[in-house]
Amino acid sequence: MQNDLIHADGPLGKSALAVEVARNGVLARTARALGKAREAGTPIGFVRVAFSEDFRECPANSPFFDAVRQARLLTLGSW
Repeated sequence: MQNDLIHADGPLGKSALAVEVARNGVLARTARALGKAREAGTPIGFVRVAFSEDFRECPANSPFFDAVRQARLLTLGSW
């Protein structure tokens, strides 16, 4: 759900992931699920994966996060 990955104006907004998220209505479905959870009084937590500009917290041996590091995605202070 992070803007870098799925928002149309984000760095990967035209990626296959973003296209599938839009095509399948994932954002609207997620909003509905959150609404129902709130109505039921269920606690909701949000987690943002983000790294310092030098990516010091980024796992060193992860192919996925290596690609994130190389693309300079998910940095603290980004939108």
